[in-house]
Amino acid sequence: MKVLTRYLNRLFLVRFAVVLFGIVGFAAVIDLIDVGAELVKMEGGGLSAGLRYFGLRLPIMLSELMPIAALIAGLLTVADLLRHRELVVIWSSGIRPLAILRMLLPVGLVLVGAKFAIDDFALPRATMELRIWGIGEYRRRPGEGQEGEFYWVRSGDDIVQLSAPAAVVGKVEDITIYRRDPQGILTERLQAASATPIEHGWRLLDVTRSVVGAHTIERLPSFDWPGVIDLARIKLLARPPRELALSQLWDIARRGGYGLRAPEPYRTWLHERIASAFVPMLLMMLGFALVRRFSRTASIAPVFMTAVGIGFTLIIMSGVASALGEVGVLAPALAAWGPPLLLGAIVFLLGTRGDLTG
Repeated sequence: MKVLTRYLNRLFLVRFAVVLFGIVGFAAVIDLIDVGAELVKMEGGGLSAGLRYFGLRLPIMLSELMPIAALIAGLLTVADLLRHRELVVIWSSGIRPLAILRMLLPVGLVLVGAKFAIDDFALPRATMELRIWGIGEYRRRPGEGQEGEFYWVRSGDDIVQLSAPAAVVGKVEDITIYRRDPQGILTERLQAASATPIEHGWRLLDVTRSVVGAHTIERLPSFDWPGVIDLARIKLLARPPRELALSQLWDIARRGGYGLRAPEPYRTWLHERIASAFVPMLLMMLGFALVRRFSRTASIAPVFMTAVGIGFTLIIMSGVASALGEVGVLAPALAAWGPPLLLGAIVFLLGTRGDLTG
């Protein structure tokens, strides 16, 4: 049994590596063509910039393409076993489909660990570097969920508007402060190109100061504003939830979005970060669960078509459910765990049916 377990796991891993290499390579070529004009203008030449860009984009592509690669590699493994009649021998020896799925758990858990590590460690760091670099789709632009190009926060009685794209990379730029008295009446407006933290507030640079009622406008090189901007939190909130680590999602979710953002997107992605790690394993097992049902057809084509149909339907459902969870239509736990649990139930029922018909 141990020999068969190692054999099945090795067969899948080899095909998974080849498939993942192929689709990531194809995606990387298309991606590099898309940003090629920007890369060739970079300091140091297009080659070094291209290698850096590929290295930063690699975790993102792996995260997105691992489920598809697992599905295809699982089907290719089933096809090879069926073509060489190895599955027939395995079934004839009394090993049931569910037992085969249990044998695949070691490689499945490797996929779970790899997907989680990429999503929670590599992807947040890579996307942060890309946003600092400001290339391709990571050019400075409004943060996800933001209207326009600005982020709004409150500091005491003052209302602060600052650039959302700059906040993503931890900078305060293009800032406007609407100063109000304790009754909420607007008293003055401060506009500045940027701001830097000082001991008791922020130093605004290149300032235009407009006093309400006095009809006066001053242009000042700097102005010390005694307000508070929690840049660390704003920096997190300005980034899409998908680009945050699990610990950051947990902190934002349990603190209710820091009172600045709706917490539902972060609660949804908190669950999604864990639930999505199981999807590659379940998609890999899908072909093995289906093959016994179609064993009498002597063709792998029905297995391919059915598995691809189920797999892509569940991937689409997962995206729709996550979107509904982010806007509060579905409970975050249901939005994140619903599709993977449904896929797991399908795999289990198909494997059980194979046992019963075997």
